[in-house]
Amino acid sequence: MYTANKYVTNEPSDFSNTQVPTLKTTTNGTPSEASTNEEKVKALTDSFFPPPPPVSSIPQPFEYPNPIPGIRLFFRCRIQAAVKLLKPYKAPGPDGIPNIILSKCIDALIDHLYFIYRAVLEHDVYHERWLTSTTLVLCKIDKPAYDVAKALDKLLSTLVTADLSHLAKKYHMLPPRQFGGCPG
Repeated sequence: MYTANKYVTNEPSDFSNTQVPTLKTTTNGTPSEASTNEEKVKALTDSFFPPPPPVSSIPQPFEYPNPIPGIRLFFRCRIQAAVKLLKPYKAPGPDGIPNIILSKCIDALIDHLYFIYRAVLEHDVYHERWLTSTTLVLCKIDKPAYDVAKALDKLLSTLVTADLSHLAKKYHMLPPRQFGGCPG
């Protein structure tokens, strides 16, 4: 875990020339600081992507229930609805395509997206480049610490997430008092 030192100065600043401040980290219970870019990258990566637990919390032997129906193919109207939910000016992913392009060109792209997403689900393939994401850490004024990375919205992920949320609710896969991470 890390916390950012608050940048303090007596001079007014427009924050146009700021950099990531020295980060306070903890390694094996020992407090330390990350001051070089390499150390900061490691600290942020460790914070955003912690390792999996050494031991599974699933009791053994565990009998899984019968599988529920999988994700359905997406109709064009669902893809268009998901595009409308995208924030238009978020930073583009590795493909360089901004959400505003999807929003403005959806009529020309809808058939292509429909068949691409259909192939992904029917053939159970996911392009290797889609597994790569870029996480930007942008410090905002009066927000000294960032403990949680926010994922970039992507169209297919939005569609799959909506379906998984629907299936989890329909098949009572979450505890009755589960509210976090649920729509509404």
